[in-house]
Amino acid sequence: MFDLGCGLGTATIPLAQMGAKVIGVDISEVMLNIANRRIKERFDNLYFCRMNAYDLMIQDHSIDVVIENAMLHLVDEPIKVYEEIKRVLKPNGILVRFNAMGIQVLEVERIESKKVYDTYNDISNFYYNTLKELGYSLLYFDNKYYEIEPRYFKKQEVVETDYEEEFNEFMKFRIHRLEHKAYSDLKNIPDEVHM
Repeated sequence: MFDLGCGLGTATIPLAQMGAKVIGVDISEVMLNIANRRIKERFDNLYFCRMNAYDLMIQDHSIDVVIENAMLHLVDEPIKVYEEIKRVLKPNGILVRFNAMGIQVLEVERIESKKVYDTYNDISNFYYNTLKELGYSLLYFDNKYYEIEPRYFKKQEVVETDYEEEFNEFMKFRIHRLEHKAYSDLKNIPDEVHM
């Protein structure tokens, strides 16, 4: 398996724990370092590598499964990425794409989640408005990968799972840090745009 844009190893590590041979790939060295630190035991079937999705250092038709989780919408040229995925997949290989699923949450968790969402919006709006005042024009990025994908792969199948994010306590900690402006890049945000 090949986890393209593996980030923190959210999919890569559980797959390795279940016995799959998996290579986690990301362009960010910082993300890969964090993913490596998250490994609580050594796996002979797990490798993290730094690669660019436009030019994967993998032989043609050598991978059974490519996994992509929340990466394709971030690239400038999704067609190049799809071509690379198609190139490295075996003839009967599979591309697995997945997104976060909505799971039932308690009311207090819903309120906390909305606080984070609103805070991110406030911060984004502050930066956008400041840049606009300085004479910059805003450009919204949409690579329309969802329109390109059907040209390369069969119709998407939606598969429901019982997977839940494993960072519940960590997420609470992040919410706390956001609320109290504990991230260094938030310290200069004016209080009126920070909840």
